[in-house]
Amino acid sequence: MKKRIGIFFLIVGIFFLIIFAASVESGETSILLFLLGVVQTWLGGFLWWRNRDEKPESQYFRLIRKLRSKEDDGE
Repeated sequence: MKKRIGIFFLIVGIFFLIIFAASVESGETSILLFLLGVVQTWLGGFLWWRNRDEKPESQYFRLIRKLRSKEDDGE
């Protein structure tokens, strides 16, 4: 779950940095956009990197596993 929140912050932070670059090009530089972008990008990257080993349990063959466990219990 933290990994997903990290990815969200990463995307929003990059979006703020893009808006900051556009504000620089237009001549109205906004430091707040830059700071928000850097902080959110860093926080998102940190959360994503920290929880990168978190793997959800595979749900592809859950029916087969369920049937197998019932067969094993019946023997």
